Amino acid sequence: MTRGRYQVTRLGEDEGAAARPGCCRCSRPVRLALLVLGLVLVLAAAAAVTAVVLLRQEEHRSAVYPADESRLYRGGPGVTEGDMLGLNTSSGELSATRDPKRLWPLGTVAYRTEADIGCPYSARCAVLLAAMAEYSGRTCVRWQSVEETGGRSDRSEELLVRYRPDSGCHASVGYRGFTGADSPPQLLVLGDGCFNMGILLHLLGHTLGLWHEHNRPDRDSWMDVNMTNVDPAHTDAFRTFTLNQHRVVDRLDYSSVMMFGGHAFSSSGGVTLRPHWSDSGTLVPLQNKTQLSEQDVDRVQAMYIRVCSKRRRLEESWPGEGSHLTGIEGQRPGQA
Repeated sequence: MTRGRYQVTRLGEDEGAAARPGCCRCSRPVRLALLVLGLVLVLAAAAAVTAVVLLRQEEHRSAVYPADESRLYRGGPGVTEGDMLGLNTSSGELSATRDPKRLWPLGTVAYRTEADIGCPYSARCAVLLAAMAEYSGRTCVRWQSVEETGGRSDRSEELLVRYRPDSGCHASVGYRGFTGADSPPQLLVLGDGCFNMGILLHLLGHTLGLWHEHNRPDRDSWMDVNMTNVDPAHTDAFRTFTLNQHRVVDRLDYSSVMMFGGHAFSSSGGVTLRPHWSDSGTLVPLQNKTQLSEQDVDRVQAMYIRVCSKRRRLEESWPGEGSHLTGIEGQRPGQA
C-alpha cells in the first residue's frame, strides 16, 4: 500500500511537472497577442495625434492664407486711401509726426478682441499677436490685452479688433482718444485675407500713427506713379501729403511695411508704383513681408521715445501700479 501510495504521489508530481511546460507554451500566444494589441494602440494614438496636428495646420492655413493685399484697397464708409479709417488727409489733418496728441499715451495700446477672432488660441489670433510682438520686441511700444487686466471703464480709449469675413482690412490711424460720450471705438477691422504678417504689420503701423509711404511729400523724387493703370475710383489714394502735415526726416523706404506693392490700386493688374532706380527692383507686395524694416523701427522709436520714457519713469517710481502696462507676453522693449 505504501509503495502504491508512493507511486501515486510520484505520478502526480510527474504529471504536474509535465503540465508546467505545457502552460508556458500556452501563455506565449497570449503574450504575443497582448504585444500586438499594445502596438496597435500606440500606432492608433500616434495616428490620432498626427491627425490633430494636420487638422490644426490646415486650420491655420485656411485662416491666414491666402493673403489678399487687395483687401487693403476696398475702402468703405469713413475710409480713405483704401485702409485708413477716420482720417481725411485732404483736409490738412496732421500725422503723429506733427501732432503728439495722435500718440498712444505712455506708448501702450490697450486692445480688445471680439470673440470671432478666437484669442488666444486660434490661428487668426496667433498671427495678430505675432505682428504685435514684432513691434513690442523691436520698439518701445507695448500692446496690452484689456481682457487680461480686467477691462477698462472707457472703451473709446481702447483699440477694438473685429473680424468681418467679407470686409476689407482697415484701421483707425493714430490715437483718437475720448471726444465725448458718444465717442466711436478705435477700430482694427479684419476680413478674410487680412490675417497675414505683412498686412497686419501695415495695419498696426496705422494704429500707431504711421501713414502710407507712397504719399510722402517727397514721393515723386523717389518713384513714379503710373496713373494710367490706377483704378479711377482710387486716384485720391496717390495724393501726396504736405510738409506741414507730415514731417520727413529720412529717405523713402521701399521695404517699409507702410509701402504698398507695385500693383497697388491697379485697375487691370498693371504696375502703378515703380522706383526710379532699376537696382531697387520691384516693390514687394505687403503680403510677402514678414518684419519691420530698420527705418520702420527708427520711425516708431522717434515718435514714441518720449512717451515711452515717461512710462518707464512711472514704472520705476510705482512698480506695482505700472505692472498693468506690461506688453505682449510681458516683453520688455528691445530698445528705448
